Amino acid sequence: MRIKQILIIIFALAITSFIGYKFGLSQSGNVLKSVVEPGSMVTEASYVIFTDGAMIYARDGNTGEIVNSNTDASTVINWAINQLTNGGKIFIKAGTYELSSYINVGTNTWDIPFTIEGEGFNTILKIADNTNTPIIRSRCAVTTGCVNGFVHLRNFQIDGNKDNNNFGSYCIEWAVYQGTIENIKIKNCKSHGIYLIGNGTGASASDNSIHNVIIANCDGDGIRAHGINGGNAADNRITDSTIFNNKGNGIYYDQGNPTIIGNAIYGNDKSGIVIYQLIWGQISENQIAGNGEHGIYFYNGFFLTQPTRQ
Repeated sequence: MRIKQILIIIFALAITSFIGYKFGLSQSGNVLKSVVEPGSMVTEASYVIFTDGAMIYARDGNTGEIVNSNTDASTVINWAINQLTNGGKIFIKAGTYELSSYINVGTNTWDIPFTIEGEGFNTILKIADNTNTPIIRSRCAVTTGCVNGFVHLRNFQIDGNKDNNNFGSYCIEWAVYQGTIENIKIKNCKSHGIYLIGNGTGASASDNSIHNVIIANCDGDGIRAHGINGGNAADNRITDSTIFNNKGNGIYYDQGNPTIIGNAIYGNDKSGIVIYQLIWGQISENQIAGNGEHGIYFYNGFFLTQPTRQ
């Protein structure tokens, strides 16, 4: 009987040691550090961002060590982005993250891919009161003639906090080539929800996929695509998204070759879709209803394929 009890105790200690090694916790002085076995789930991200309600932390996805912390989420997230010199992924856990400045996506080298991913709509990025900036801005949106490429945003919510900011800012200001914005909920922007902007000769906000996004209650357009100073915002795909109750248009597109398929666009103060100075594109299988001006407004020549329901 005594031998059996000893074996049970040894087995329990072994299980406890394994669990502590695999998932979790080691004590070093008075500091509790997260330790994650290489190859386990967390290593899928280069950095994991999380909050305890007061502080924001960045945890190294390979070592499990806390490598940065601050009371401001934008400081921690931008620090993590700047570490991704060879690309990677930032995973933001569920929680509300208040930003005192915008998240600056895009690196100095245009072709380094990286991803910012949340834990669904329970990951909320919210601009602080009286900040008056975008929430996410790519570097080339404000630097003329440059290109950021292959930036991907997935699975979180953005709150523009428009009632507590004094002038217009876009929730996402996007000058990215071949990027992705998907499974994102965007609300309460002081200006446009997503602003695709090619700024300057050689700059591009083109060949992006905007998929399964929700954009609501913004003071500008839901999505606006626009080239300035010779820039390009063409060939973007907007699919399976819901755009409603914005004070501008649902979608305003003044660049070439858009693909706009399978969206629900309703209750916007201006038009559902505005197409301006284009020669080719595809608009199909959209549901457009109850907008203040036009369902679809074509300003100039356009080749339209397949029906759209209004």
